[in-house]
Amino acid sequence: MDEAKKKEYMNDLKNRDYDEWFPFEYIERRLFLLRQFAQVIDNHPEELHSSYQSVIKKRGIIPSEPLVDFFLLDIRNFYWVAYKKFGDTIEYPKSWESVKLLRDNFIGHVTKDTPKDVVDAYEKVQKIGFNKIWDDFTLFKAFIKKRFEDQK
Repeated sequence: MDEAKKKEYMNDLKNRDYDEWFPFEYIERRLFLLRQFAQVIDNHPEELHSSYQSVIKKRGIIPSEPLVDFFLLDIRNFYWVAYKKFGDTIEYPKSWESVKLLRDNFIGHVTKDTPKDVVDAYEKVQKIGFNKIWDDFTLFKAFIKKRFEDQK
């Protein structure tokens, strides 16, 4: 983005009317872009650096698998914004606790000391499964969005 467009974008953002949905929308957009990126690299792994292509083949993973940490980060952020807004007045998905544990104790702050600790934290999330975490998040996001709409 050239400097003039960047300045125009930043001014538009600064002058935007703020509403309470904005922090949720911001995280939602980041997750949308991340999901788009994951789909692109999964569909075109030949475009990735050759060293990463060899890791994919060696480990037998899908190219976007390492992006799960970033998905969990923004899912965690969405739940945190909801908690700041609604506190304990709403029900959160059961998977939220595992996402919070992994994000806060490993990805975000690296308080796990050994490889075993890291694997144990990931195993708790893997027992739930990323698809379940994503589904819980999607339902929760719709619930929050409806709650805002009902307040209008």
